[in-house]
Amino acid sequence: MDRKLKISVVTVSYNSENEIELTILSMLSQSYANKEYIIIDGGSTDRTTSIIRKYESEIDFWISEKDHGMYDAINKGIDKATGDYILILNSGDYLINNRVVKKAVEKIISIGVPCSVIFGRTVYAYKGKIQKGWCWPPIGIYDESMDPHHQAAFVNRDIYNRFLYDCRFKMAGDHEFWARIRKFGKVPFHYIDQEIVVFELGGMSNSIEFQIERYIENTIIAFLYAQNRVGAFIIRLGLNLAKAVSKYLVLKVLGKRRYYQIMKQRNFLLVKNRRHIHSESSTR
Repeated sequence: MDRKLKISVVTVSYNSENEIELTILSMLSQSYANKEYIIIDGGSTDRTTSIIRKYESEIDFWISEKDHGMYDAINKGIDKATGDYILILNSGDYLINNRVVKKAVEKIISIGVPCSVIFGRTVYAYKGKIQKGWCWPPIGIYDESMDPHHQAAFVNRDIYNRFLYDCRFKMAGDHEFWARIRKFGKVPFHYIDQEIVVFELGGMSNSIEFQIERYIENTIIAFLYAQNRVGAFIIRLGLNLAKAVSKYLVLKVLGKRRYYQIMKQRNFLLVKNRRHIHSESSTR
C-alpha cells in the first residue's frame, strides 16, 4: 500500500461562527503533509464565511450555497474530495491533536485491508472542557455491532464511489449509511485504539424535535436493514418515542450539566462492569 496516502477532510457548516475556527485550526495544524481540506457551507448568514476566508489560502476548496441539509452538504464535499480516505469533520468538532491524521495513516497502512472503514474514538467535551474517560466507543468494550461516529472514521474512497449518504434521513443519515454499507457493501470495519476527535455536547441534539426525529429515523433504519416485522416496528417506534421524550424531560429537570455528569458516570460503570465480566471469563 502506498505510504503517501492522501487524506481528505470535509467540514460542513451553517451559521457556526462561534465554532468553525477551532475546527479549521485543528485540521490545518495536522503534521501529515499529504492532505486536503474541503469546507461546504450551507449559505451561512452570520460571520462563518468571513472566518473561512481568513484561511482560504490553506483550504483546497470551499463553497457557500444553499443545500438540502447536512447530508447533502457532506455528499457535495465527498464529490470534491480526491483523497484515498475521507474523514467528515463537522463544524464545532475538532481533531484532538496535530498527529491524528499521521497516526491514522500509519494504522491504515499496518492493517493493509483495502476498501475499508478505519475508525477510533470520539471524546466528549462540555463547555470546552474534555470529559476525560467519556468517549465513543467506550474504552475496552467495543464490539462489531457498534457504529462509529463519522467524525472519527476514515472511509476508503472506493466505498464512497459506491455509496453516499441518503438525504431523506435528516438526523440519522450516518446511522443509515453504516447500516447500508454493512449489509450491501460487505465493508470491513477496523477499530483502532486511538482518540480521533472531540465532540462538544449540547446544541440542537438537546431539542425535543431532534430527539423524536432521530429516534423515528433509527426505528425506520432498523426496520429496513434488520428485517423487522411490522408489529415489531410499531413496538420499537413507540419505545423510541418514549425514550426521546424521557431524555428531553430529564434534561429539562436536571439541566445539561447534571445530565452529562450522570451520563459520564454511567459510561464509567459500563466500562467497569465489562472489564469485570472479561476478567471473570478469562480466569475460568
